[in-house]
Amino acid sequence: MKSFSKSRILCIGDIILDSYVQGKVERISPEAPIPVFKLVSEKFVLGGAANVARNICAGGGSCYLISLVGKDEDSEILNSLIKRERNLVARLLKIKNRKTTKKQRYISGQQQVLRIDNETNEEISSEQEKSIFENFKNVIGKFDVVVISDYNKGLLTYNLVKKLIALAKKYKKPIIVDPKRDSFEIYKGATIITPNFKELIKATKNSFLNKKTETEKIEILSRDLIKKYDFNTVITTRSFNGLSVVSKNKKAVTLSSKALEVFDVSGAGDTVVAYLSLGISDKQNIEK
Repeated sequence: MKSFSKSRILCIGDIILDSYVQGKVERISPEAPIPVFKLVSEKFVLGGAANVARNICAGGGSCYLISLVGKDEDSEILNSLIKRERNLVARLLKIKNRKTTKKQRYISGQQQVLRIDNETNEEISSEQEKSIFENFKNVIGKFDVVVISDYNKGLLTYNLVKKLIALAKKYKKPIIVDPKRDSFEIYKGATIITPNFKELIKATKNSFLNKKTETEKIEILSRDLIKKYDFNTVITTRSFNGLSVVSKNKKAVTLSSKALEVFDVSGAGDTVVAYLSLGISDKQNIEK
C-alpha cells in the first residue's frame, strides 16, 4: 500500500449516495400481504464514482473526483462524507431541479428486502457538459491515470466521453472505464474496460457461443471488442469465478477468487477499478 502513496488518480463519473436502512421484519401487514418493516437505523456511504474515489484513497493514493449533484439535502450528505476522506478532493457541479442519485436499501438481519432509487437520468446540457470538460482539461496534467466510472445517470454524454478519451490520449494518460451501457462503442480508444460477465454478454450481443465455456466466451468476445474499439485490455469480473484479463497480443489470464460468504456485493466492481488504477499508476504488471 505504501507504494501507492505517490499515485494520483483523476476520476470522473456518476456519484451516488448509498443509504442502508437497518430494521426488522417480524410480521405481515393487516392492510396488504406485505412485510412490515420497523426502522432501526440508517447509514450513508459514498457510492458510484465516489466509491471508486474512496477506495483509491483507502489504498494509499490520492484522487480528484469530478461529478454532479442536485441542489438538495442528499448532496449535502455527500459533501460531508467526502470531507471525511483523506486525500480526496471533489469538484461537484450542482444543478438546480436535478436529483442527487440515491439508492436506499432496506435490510432486515442480513437480508435486503427492498431498494428504492431516487434519481434524474436525463443527460446534462451542452453548457453543463462544457463546464465539466473544462474542469477535466484544467487538471488532467497533474494525474497518472484517468478513471471513467459510468453508471449511465446522465453525466457522461456521448460527446463528453469522446472528448475525455481524446484528451487523455493526447496527454498519454491510461484510461480505465467501468461501463454500464448496452454498447461499448462510446468508450472507443480507452486503454482498459472492466465489464462484468453479464455486461460483456449484453454489449456484444453474440448468440453463436452457446457451446463454449464461460472462459472461452470471455476471451472470444474480449478480443472482438479490442479489435473493434481499439481497447488495449478487457478485464471481465466474474463474481466468485474471479476475473479474466484479455490484452492485445497477449495470452488471456484468468485470476481466481477466494470465495467468502457475502451478503451485499454492492461496489465490488468499484473496488476492482480503484486498485487497478493504483497498480497501473505504480507501473505494476496488469496480469499480476
